[in-house]
Amino acid sequence: MKSFKNPVKIWRRQAKIRSYLGKVGKVLSFTVIRSAGLGFSKFSPYVVVLVEFDDKTKLIGQYQGIAEVKIGMKVKAVVRLAIQEDDDSPLVYSIKFVQL
Repeated sequence: MKSFKNPVKIWRRQAKIRSYLGKVGKVLSFTVIRSAGLGFSKFSPYVVVLVEFDDKTKLIGQYQGIAEVKIGMKVKAVVRLAIQEDDDSPLVYSIKFVQL
């Protein structure tokens, strides 16, 4: 969690995050997290997916869709709020996936 608190590390991750925005891929695998770790308990249960993009790169992220996840379904990479520990900590955004 310490890396989330460091604004410099958050700033440096922007270019990598930006490179995935809007990319479309298909779900290769998924799991439902029912017992979440520190800082993620308010999101529990949530779905984590492994997505393969058209260029064969793969990325793991949280699924934010309302439809049931299925292997092979098309999803799009978007940016959503990942975590904020308290009112004084920085807002941390990450790549998440929505149904296409």
